[in-house]
Amino acid sequence: MLANAFNPKYDQYRYKSLEFIGRQLGRDPADVAWDILLETLPRRAMALFFMMSEPDIEAALRFPWMSIGSD
Repeated sequence: MLANAFNPKYDQYRYKSLEFIGRQLGRDPADVAWDILLETLPRRAMALFFMMSEPDIEAALRFPWMSIGSD
């Protein structure tokens, strides 16, 4: 999910998935991601990543040695 591209061209896509942005632009999401990165240099585009599903978290928390951390 695009958090901030530091480029007004992509402001309308803030907090949208790369899949969504790709569909809107009629392009492959991976190509869109590279373009965003290259067009925001020397700054760095920011994204949000979702790596676990709710069932994954529920399964992990069943183990007594599991803990939760965040940054």
